[in-house]
Amino acid sequence: VNRAVLEIAREEGLPGTWLNEQNTPYMPTRVDTKAKTVFASANLTIIGASAEHLLAMKLHKGRAVDRDDIRVLVRRLKIGSADEAVSIHEHAYGNRNVDPDIVEYVETITGDGPGGAGDKAR
Repeated sequence: VNRAVLEIAREEGLPGTWLNEQNTPYMPTRVDTKAKTVFASANLTIIGASAEHLLAMKLHKGRAVDRDDIRVLVRRLKIGSADEAVSIHEHAYGNRNVDPDIVEYVETITGDGPGGAGDKAR
């Protein structure tokens, strides 16, 4: 696999690290029942994570650099509250351990927190 990754990197002008296992510790512990097969051949099957699992991973990692992705996913999934987003994380990981700063950020997107989209007083 490593040789194929490097060959693709050369062919496509990508860094040799374009495909790696750095995020393995952040993978959800539960099966993504909404994942879809995006490519299948006799020797390879590629399965794409669902939007719910992507959101769960972004919430789990809790990086500031992921905030734009979180916003897009929250809107795409039509999530109405931070609690709903945390429930998606819980479904994927079996716990509700999401950084409070990220929860507050989701509240600003969903409007269920101070300064949120639904906060009419501001």
